[in-house]
Amino acid sequence: MRRLRLEPSDAAALPEAVDALERADLIVIGPGSLYSSLVAVLLVRGLPEAIARSRARVVLVMNLMTEPGETDGHTGADHVMAIRRHAPALPIHDVLINTTPLEPAQIAHYDRPQRDAGPGGRAAPTSARSRGRREPSARRGRRRATRSQKLGRALIERVS
Repeated sequence: MRRLRLEPSDAAALPEAVDALERADLIVIGPGSLYSSLVAVLLVRGLPEAIARSRARVVLVMNLMTEPGETDGHTGADHVMAIRRHAPALPIHDVLINTTPLEPAQIAHYDRPQRDAGPGGRAAPTSARSRGRREPSARRGRRRATRSQKLGRALIERVS
């Protein structure tokens, strides 16, 4: 997939959403389906501009696994470039990438061998406008913190 468009093309963001984005301290993009969730939302008129006007730190959280038919073979850099193609003015300050290897049971849960164990295992997305951050966010074993706890701590560190 190279390009996505929104129908109707002039769909506008609600004023409340624009106001919340402009006042935010942290804006988290993802995890989610690259094109059908993340890019689709960023095509709404006024949202990328509101994020760009905000003083918030913008963090892209990479999925743990790629998605068949949508992000097959994509690296983390490919994800960032896809977002930039659709919302070029959107700032992305940090990109969080899981560093914890997925257990076979976690991969088997999806029962889709065509999935890759995450775009972060390949090229980390970096550019003049974003920094790749590798974080252990996948859960391994029962005694470790859950993914959401680890992700929460990593996000809070971005604004502390």
